[in-house]
Amino acid sequence: MTEDNFVELPPLKPVRPWDLFNPNKDRVSDAAQERRMEICRACPFFIKITTQCSKCACIMTQKTKLADASCPIGKWGINSENLKEKK
Repeated sequence: MTEDNFVELPPLKPVRPWDLFNPNKDRVSDAAQERRMEICRACPFFIKITTQCSKCACIMTQKTKLADASCPIGKWGINSENLKEKK
């Protein structure tokens, strides 16, 4: 613990493109993925023609499906359990 009573956590493992092919990676619901995409579409860093983010270079139509993905500028983040797909 630090002096101000906050615990320093290690950085999260970044999401990688090949995570989309891993069946063990959690996915968000279609509704949650669409909410993420709405945020992306309204962002000035979103490249409409390629659906890419100019900050992280990810294809956002794919990245927004992964439960442990997050926006590089903090507009959306890792979801709680209720937004993950039920198995």
